[in-house]
Amino acid sequence: MTGDETDGAALEPPRAASERILAAFDFAAGAAEQDARHQEQLTSIVDALLEVMDAFDRVFAAVGDGAVPGKTGAAIARRIAALLDSLGVSSTTTVGSPVDLHTDTIVDVRDSAETDGVVLEVVTRGYEWDGRLHRRARVAVARNPRGEAR
Repeated sequence: MTGDETDGAALEPPRAASERILAAFDFAAGAAEQDARHQEQLTSIVDALLEVMDAFDRVFAAVGDGAVPGKTGAAIARRIAALLDSLGVSSTTTVGSPVDLHTDTIVDVRDSAETDGVVLEVVTRGYEWDGRLHRRARVAVARNPRGEAR
């Protein structure tokens, strides 16, 4: 082997290495784009399931969950809630809890014997997803005109 052949062979690995690095970068960029697309699709699915849960809440408010359609609907709603829970999605606000302006939007204030700011009704449930707020709850809260707590 002559010195020229050794020099030529020594130049090949850096070029091959840079091609491998570029190929790895292209692969990682493609994988990141695919992950972003999957996250968008999952978000769309979760949002659609939350709309279904909202529809069940409206049905239960109208007919009650003890009625025959309500019993069937309640069973379906429980399965959807379990699916959402398995994805890390959970409801944020309950009736009787103090309003939390980080997770709740007040849509109505009602005179009540309850303490000011207590949630009287969850108009639309709010949800957290993996510990981060996904959708704010829409709530009706108490205003105690006498200033007395029950």
